[in-house]
Amino acid sequence: MPANFKAELLACFGQPVSENPTGKMQEAAFRELGLNWRYLTVEVPPARLRDAMLGCAPSGCAAEPDDPAQNRVMEHLDEIAPRPP
Repeated sequence: MPANFKAELLACFGQPVSENPTGKMQEAAFRELGLNWRYLTVEVPPARLRDAMLGCAPSGCAAEPDDPAQNRVMEHLDEIAPRPP
């Protein structure tokens, strides 16, 4: 089987994000599970959230908005996965 060097991307969009520790926890979990995934914490002002979501989609990057952005981001999603039980 050929080597696969493609990393899956998960991005947290919000403002401010500099003190958000989620990236450190996510990256540790990815390593522990042997996943070739990367977690990006991206500073996105509310007025640019739609642009960030649209820019994320073509690359296959999954977006996870921070708490303040969660309600604003809903209108820009193609689909919403059901919440696990």
